Amino acid sequence: MMILEAKKNLIIQKILKIETEDALVAVENLLYSITNGNTTKLSFSDFAGTLSNQEADELEQIIEQGCETINSDDWK
Repeated sequence: MMILEAKKNLIIQKILKIETEDALVAVENLLYSITNGNTTKLSFSDFAGTLSNQEADELEQIIEQGCETINSDDWK
């Protein structure tokens, strides 16, 4: 239960940092579809253009740091 609450708090913190109207609308639409029982799967194109240049650069850095690092001992 605690992990669920921590995840909720993290999501809320990220939402509070949204700086563009388009990104906020995308989050709002996603939440609306979830709470109304809409099970339609969203695709990446549903969110295209919602990040500012700064947000896109930050996301790119996070991906590079977390996904492009190979640890040869991970499989053990």
